Amino acid sequence: MDTFGKVPFDDELVEGGPLIFHAEPHVDKTTGEWVTCAIQLRISPEDMGLKPEYVVFSVEPDCSKELGAPVKRRLIRRISTEYPAPVHTIGLTEKYIVMIQIPYPLNWDGMLNAEAKWLMNGVYEGNLNDYNTWEPERGTTIRIINRETGEETGVFQTDPFFFFHVINSFEEGDIVNLDVVCYNEPPVGFPLRQARSGDVEDWRGGGGEVRRFAMDLRTGECTCTGWPDNCFDEPKINPKVDGVRQRFSWGVIDDNGMLRLTKQDHETHEVFKWEGQDVTRELPWQPVFVPEPYSDKEDAGVVMSFVRDQPTGNSFCIVLDAATMTEKARIHFPEGHHIPLHGHGTFIRA
Repeated sequence: MDTFGKVPFDDELVEGGPLIFHAEPHVDKTTGEWVTCAIQLRISPEDMGLKPEYVVFSVEPDCSKELGAPVKRRLIRRISTEYPAPVHTIGLTEKYIVMIQIPYPLNWDGMLNAEAKWLMNGVYEGNLNDYNTWEPERGTTIRIINRETGEETGVFQTDPFFFFHVINSFEEGDIVNLDVVCYNEPPVGFPLRQARSGDVEDWRGGGGEVRRFAMDLRTGECTCTGWPDNCFDEPKINPKVDGVRQRFSWGVIDDNGMLRLTKQDHETHEVFKWEGQDVTRELPWQPVFVPEPYSDKEDAGVVMSFVRDQPTGNSFCIVLDAATMTEKARIHFPEGHHIPLHGHGTFIRA
């Protein structure tokens, strides 16, 4: 298997400087529009200094799919900031993009040092703590951006938290709700090579707290409710309820130091585990939810996840009934074929 090569772009973002720390693309389930954000390293013409800023953009669904055809991105908004931080995921509602800016600004010295070592010895030992500095005194900013006009409809300040994954976001009148997995500080501290090799005996997982932020666009008030003692992350929902109020999510939870595949009920706060998992040896990671095609039931479908058998290092794909969390099938990969942890995936119909 090989790649087709780089995607050529033909738009105003090309001339603005390189883009780094792209958020995972969020695809509108109705229109097919592809939305994301990144940090653009712009050079100021006045003093030739580096002036990084956020760029929020999309790729329209009617963009040419022909191999080698230039892609034109629609710039939705530029956001100037003195402390740009990585944005791993965004929320998407019918009208708005929800973007979280955490107090974890870029650390230029650490970044250059980690990259220089990689270029010199060919071994990458860096992690996010080399590239960024945790500054909780800044707090966390949540921006509500109009998808069509690019206007910042609301900017909300809240207590500092770190995050990787938005679970879902949805509108209810003037209120935009955001479900996100929050950490009190950055949990990352192991080199990337451990995830690639599966050498995770000294890192058994962990998770954050599920919180719901309700942001009132009329009053400017932001309230937060939590889900105590829920050490959860790597969330997925049924894509049919993306952008509307959801009841369930699926992901992994830290269960006494071991990762368990789980189904979360956001109304009752019940947690349903993959009971057939051998926690002494089977290490799962972020699942993919595949909905049942002609059902409106939110938990109708299957959950798929790559799992590492710790003693052998071999990998397999588990297929669970999303409603009952019981095993339906498992697909074993060839002996010695390791699937790296921390990878994200998607289901593509043949």
